Amino acid sequence: PIVGGYQDPLIPSYRRISFNPQIVPQIRSHLRPNPLLSSHPGAFAGYWNVTLIPEGARHIRVAHRSRNHLALMGGDGRYVLNGNWAVSPPGTYEAAGTRVVYTREAGPEEMLSAAGPTSHDLLLQVLLREPNPGIEFEFWLPRERYSPFQ
Repeated sequence: PIVGGYQDPLIPSYRRISFNPQIVPQIRSHLRPNPLLSSHPGAFAGYWNVTLIPEGARHIRVAHRSRNHLALMGGDGRYVLNGNWAVSPPGTYEAAGTRVVYTREAGPEEMLSAAGPTSHDLLLQVLLREPNPGIEFEFWLPRERYSPFQ
């Protein structure tokens, strides 16, 4: 659900791709209960795709406030962050040729940021422990990469 792009007049060859959390009620309707959690009817659990961060992305920022966890998977299918049901410690991680800074506050807040550019695609996911209240993200793409997001 990419809802908009913005072309910066000072950087004409890049476009910002962002997600509007106002769309979250529409996204929630697509989540299905996990049948493996039969003791908790209607429970949601597991990894859910949020967006593909394409090769060449810059100025990446992802944030959310919940007990869920952001997860990042590399182009080779291996998790860089919060994968395989294990929560990673806050810190700096190497992913797709750039450094990803992962912060997690004492309260229910997480953030990912990276300057980029990415050398290959990354898959942003969320590990759901509770219904998703929303995830905000944005990244900038070179002109030749952003046409699928229009």
